[in-house]
Amino acid sequence: MPEWLTHVIFAYLVFKLCTLRYRSLGGADMALVLMGSILPDFSQMDLAFRVTGMDIQNMVDPLHTPIGTILVAGLLSLLFQDCLTAFMLLVIGAGTHLLLDTMESQIAGGIMLLFPLSWNKYSLAILPNDDWRVGAILLAAMLAVAVVLQILEKVCRKT
Repeated sequence: MPEWLTHVIFAYLVFKLCTLRYRSLGGADMALVLMGSILPDFSQMDLAFRVTGMDIQNMVDPLHTPIGTILVAGLLSLLFQDCLTAFMLLVIGAGTHLLLDTMESQIAGGIMLLFPLSWNKYSLAILPNDDWRVGAILLAAMLAVAVVLQILEKVCRKT
């Protein structure tokens, strides 16, 4: 699947559905949720180090776990005036990311959901990530839902 695009659009849809219930959520909140949706992929920073010949994959792999993501979200939330709200929104976005990754069939075996208690990797293997057509269909469906939500939001505000 087109990783980051899928994660961002899915987080956007979850945020838009949440705004139906919680009307006080705004644009800055959406930015934090979308940032959180790519937060677990901070573990990909090892690619930059590989160019220099350094292999830090084992050091950054724990960032793509629920605990690692919560720790990174906690550190990032300290940069905001309302730390608790920023933390919650980042974690919601990261949760959507981890949910999608858990549903994928992973070549590496899945995600370390119980890290640091267990190094076992788990995956539901519902969505194959080696077939581009599944990703394209899923992405098209999410874009269609996003467009419908946007249209309904504008129509409902006028009435």
